[in-house]
Amino acid sequence: MKFFYSIVLSASFFLAFTQVKDLSADQWREDLRFLQKKITTEYPHLFYRITQEEFDEKVEELFAEIPDLKDHEIIVRMASIVASFKIGHTGISLTESYHGSVLRTGFHQFPLNFYLFKDGLFVQGVHEKYAHLVGAEVLRIGKYETKEALIKIRPVVSIENEQFFKAYGINLLRCPEILNAMGISAEVSRVSMTFKKHGEIIEESFDITDAAHVPSTYGFVVNEADWINFRNADETPYWLMNLNEKYRFDYLEDARAIYVRQSEIKDDSKESISQFYRKVFQFVEQNEVEKFILDVRLNGGGSGHLNLPVVLGLIKSRLNQKGKLFVIIGRNTFSAAQNLVNQLETYTDAIFVGEPTSSNVNSWGDPKVETLPNSQLDVRLSFLWHQEKHPLDLRIWTKPDVSIEMSSMDYAMNRDVALNAILNFEESLYHATIDIERLYEEKDYERASARGKGLGARFPHDEAKIRSHLNTIGYSLMRKDMMKAALEVLILNTQLYPHSPNTWDSLAECYLKLNDVQNAIKYYKKVIEMDAEGRAGDNARVMLKTIERHMGN
Repeated sequence: MKFFYSIVLSASFFLAFTQVKDLSADQWREDLRFLQKKITTEYPHLFYRITQEEFDEKVEELFAEIPDLKDHEIIVRMASIVASFKIGHTGISLTESYHGSVLRTGFHQFPLNFYLFKDGLFVQGVHEKYAHLVGAEVLRIGKYETKEALIKIRPVVSIENEQFFKAYGINLLRCPEILNAMGISAEVSRVSMTFKKHGEIIEESFDITDAAHVPSTYGFVVNEADWINFRNADETPYWLMNLNEKYRFDYLEDARAIYVRQSEIKDDSKESISQFYRKVFQFVEQNEVEKFILDVRLNGGGSGHLNLPVVLGLIKSRLNQKGKLFVIIGRNTFSAAQNLVNQLETYTDAIFVGEPTSSNVNSWGDPKVETLPNSQLDVRLSFLWHQEKHPLDLRIWTKPDVSIEMSSMDYAMNRDVALNAILNFEESLYHATIDIERLYEEKDYERASARGKGLGARFPHDEAKIRSHLNTIGYSLMRKDMMKAALEVLILNTQLYPHSPNTWDSLAECYLKLNDVQNAIKYYKKVIEMDAEGRAGDNARVMLKTIERHMGN
């Protein structure tokens, strides 16, 4: 299971395209009907975020308008219809080929590579012709300020979540055909943009004759041939070293940590994943290693069955402990890499650091490529459901335990904020209880209870805070209507702290929400016995009167 925009380095600046030519309106309509029938009859499972009625309405609207549209507008509208399924593996590639297939849109790209840092959209890399723009913030594209342009471009992207858009959608803003079709630019042949660099405003116009293949690797242009990026070239952080290597590891001696970067889940011709991890775990056992850091923030996927060596190795490792095992995730963590994250979340004590992943936790993947008969456009349509977590786990991504996002200055100065957070990590009660809440949400009550029972030993001076955090988890689960999970954690809190009237008061409230009036009354009476003159007792009396009044009615 793999998906990322496959990019092949090009030595030339200008790029030739195989493109759709001279199709009639009837031929475009035939392609649209073919697509509609193919999806409706062979891929009905795709209708889970959009109904078939909504899909058909979009198709009929485009069908009626085709005679009045230009070819590039028809292609973008078709791509928007397929993108409406909001499945990352499902879509029409507009500017980059998919796994070496021929790109037939004929669309162009200006020689810029964008990156959306936490402080704005910046030119991460650029052809040397526009070297003065490297590191500049993008203020305006065509007729719109950057924030508005990003919103306008969204319908063209198969947005599985916001992280997917950041990773794979933003660079559609360098395509003149898309900018024109989405109303961002009045022209196709020429687009103006506004930048800001070192306080100076720069107006620049790009001509379609400047179209280039943008040689990015995992979303980044590196200093190579005629291309430059704005990162300080004097050093390279571990996560960006030798990006031609699918996986590598380094020993950080001062921190006694092993750092492993895996950027694809695919065997390298020189060394298989199994061989690589055998070497990694041998190193861990033979050296003074106290932290294991696995970095999959660049990992867009591959073959999920190759995840086994790392998962089993980490399960067995002596470093499979809270505070010793860390996984860096991010906006490029997708597809089979999401499967890997799911498995590590379920079977290890890893702490996740970085940004949320770009894939849903359970998701559709493994697309088939269907080719439209007249235009020969390739359409990716997912056919396989991947469900490694609970069927009711509807999370749109895996959220990190320690949230860290890179700024433009962090990138420019080679600061790896995620790795630094790990090297300076001291587990807090807050992080521990976040992990417990996640386990309750996943209905893994046994592990959640074990973690909860261990909090007192790990944080012996924080009894009041532990009670409060567990109570907060209970109410959070009740708000999410996860009542069984809420009951489990609130019962645990009373077991751990039976002397606290507040824990029993919360448990009584949970029973009341479950319509178990008998237990609600029982525990409200217990609260009054424990705290006759206090706030908890007062609240319990009010609740008992409310129950009595309703029962009387």
